[in-house]
Amino acid sequence: MKDDIKALKRQVAGAEDHRLRRVVETVDGLADRGEADELIAPLRHRLGALQLARPLRFSRLLFYPLDPLIMPPTTWRLTDPALPRSVVTPMTLIVEAAMGPKMATIRESIRDRTTDDAELIGALGATFWPEAASILRVAQVPDGWDQTGLSPRVFQDLAARAAALLRQAPVLDSLVIATANGLLPPDRNAVDAMLCAVMQERADALPLLVLILLSRLSQAAAVLYDLSAGGSLPGLRAAMESATDLLLRRLADGQSIVAHKPLAEFSAAVRQVAELLAELDQDQASRGRREQIRELRQRLDRDCQRQFDQGLAQAFLIPLRASAGPAAQVDLTGLEAVARGLRVLEAEGRAIGGAAPYQKKMAGAAEAVRQLPETAAIDLAGRVRLVEILEGADAALALLAEHDRSA
Repeated sequence: MKDDIKALKRQVAGAEDHRLRRVVETVDGLADRGEADELIAPLRHRLGALQLARPLRFSRLLFYPLDPLIMPPTTWRLTDPALPRSVVTPMTLIVEAAMGPKMATIRESIRDRTTDDAELIGALGATFWPEAASILRVAQVPDGWDQTGLSPRVFQDLAARAAALLRQAPVLDSLVIATANGLLPPDRNAVDAMLCAVMQERADALPLLVLILLSRLSQAAAVLYDLSAGGSLPGLRAAMESATDLLLRRLADGQSIVAHKPLAEFSAAVRQVAELLAELDQDQASRGRREQIRELRQRLDRDCQRQFDQGLAQAFLIPLRASAGPAAQVDLTGLEAVARGLRVLEAEGRAIGGAAPYQKKMAGAAEAVRQLPETAAIDLAGRVRLVEILEGADAALALLAEHDRSA
């Protein structure tokens, strides 16, 4: 069986996204995942990029507030403001055993639900996250802990940090909702109160809370810098540095800052990363930190241009040119969606690196539409809509006027 798993790992490692989705769905559907779960372990960095909806098992519900902290055990370091994935199962088993009969109600509530059910997760989690925190706060080293490769003392420290954070999970969820998921700045007093509560319960969990805040609410950076400058929270400045180090290290470790995705998802991910980098680029940041952020912004700019070029060539120009024949089949709705995706990505790219790399390419795409023969499968109305999406209303009106003159 182990040899089979190793062979499958090699095949899955280079699989395209759609094949990886099918593998994950198959493994998630197994009643007893066992060694099959090893297939997914080396690919978790890609799963995050794909944003797959996973079955809402209790372990995912329990650790949902701590998800930004989870790292592969092979790259996790004791000094990281994070948790190695190897602690998830033993800590989950501890909480399940201690909660007893309540578990039946929770399992029934999450039956056939997925990790996309954020509203359910927040509402249900608020009913037991603080209780789980109290359980982990006093938990003893579980049987089989040695399989994690970590010492008993490390268990006590990690469990206590997780407890301090889970106790604040309902407050954090309320804060995220109050900001309209990051569209509004977070309330300074609410952030301050959360930091003070964690400091009082477990001071070494402060960097982990900062990392969660920055991951879920990038605008919290300004509040955190301001609070650290005030000096009322000793250790906050160091916590900011530790959390920022790990966040930027994660970005720098990848071949690209944002993994390959469809245009709309890619643009949303770019916006999230760009906002985080902008929020971290505060006057209070060190010169070295700001230089590191500048280099990451340059990489993000290159990622945007590369994704734009691929989307333009493969998803727009190729099917557009294929529509030139009168008997050709064309998915006009799909082409319009791609054109809108290009415009959105262009806007994000302009904000990061400027307009120059995109202007000529967008103009070229619109010109390709204008050059379609009259006998093409895309009629005048369709061409006008495409040009309007790509270049705006004035360009669309100009195309109509040109058609009227030549008619």
